[in-house]
Amino acid sequence: STDELALYLNTDGPTPDDFKIYVATRATKMSGWGALMPGQGLDLAENEYHADISADNKELVYAADLPPAGLRKLTRVSANQPWIGPTPLQLDGKQSPGLFANDLRMIVEGSSIQEYTRADRNTPWTLVRTHATLAMYRLPGISADGLEIYVIRNTRMYRATRMSIDQV
Repeated sequence: STDELALYLNTDGPTPDDFKIYVATRATKMSGWGALMPGQGLDLAENEYHADISADNKELVYAADLPPAGLRKLTRVSANQPWIGPTPLQLDGKQSPGLFANDLRMIVEGSSIQEYTRADRNTPWTLVRTHATLAMYRLPGISADGLEIYVIRNTRMYRATRMSIDQV
């Protein structure tokens, strides 16, 4: 999380091949991490993975195998409230979401790396561009400003940069 008090990660934890999103929290940035616990409101009896949380900690976007497989979101009123949802994002087959700092842009993995935008949190995501040069890469990550994209190919991580978010 942007306040550095919660860490969301994906693991098959105690049950092999049963991927869930787990959360570790701490009281302050200087404190040690607490125990890794299953994400509250996330265990939906199917695999959940590749979570990213909004800058204000009020929206969690993740991939799920729950039919139709694709991206879902959970929302909450404030960071200390329980999650509400999930709500499908109508981006079936997509995974590995990465939110930009303004929470109005997102990069995802599908048949290639794609970038989406929305006017606000209540409007659907719209495709901005497909990053065709990154077609063979997986698991995209995005810097907060959207100028650096990190991707995986085979066992290596690569970094691509751009001068503005309007560039491919």
